[in-house]
Amino acid sequence: MYHEPKDLLVECKSCGAESHFTHYVPETNIDCAQCREPLLDLDLNESHDEYVCEDCGYTQLLLKDTPFDPDATACRCGSDSIIKMDSSSIAEEAEEAGALDKLDDDETLDDDEPLEEEDEEELDDEPEEDWLRSDPRELGESDDYDEAMDSESEYN
Repeated sequence: MYHEPKDLLVECKSCGAESHFTHYVPETNIDCAQCREPLLDLDLNESHDEYVCEDCGYTQLLLKDTPFDPDATACRCGSDSIIKMDSSSIAEEAEEAGALDKLDDDETLDDDEPLEEEDEEELDDEPEEDWLRSDPRELGESDDYDEAMDSESEYN
């Protein structure tokens, strides 16, 4: 089944971030750009309202508690013809297309599948790292990360 591509904005029900998808079609599996949670599920109509621009077709799926007045808001194309849909069919179309069943290509190991013994050993040998912070051993004597970062050192 062919679906006409559309531009779609979806507000994440997990973190509230807005993710924008250009040329979205129901075959596309979409996740939040911030927290990576799936944005579409079969409960979509319980959590979101769908707004569509009658002139350009731009579609927005906003959380029900998000204040939005389509009569007082212009679309990004400049049109003031935004309508609130009675219900959204986006999730059902995605399910029919199989997008709700797809796994990311990166997800190759099932959480229930046990690791091989040598894989466990490799994981144990790797130091735990915080990708947001520098290695604290490189910061000098201070145990306080903020103090070390504020101090005059070779890192400033």
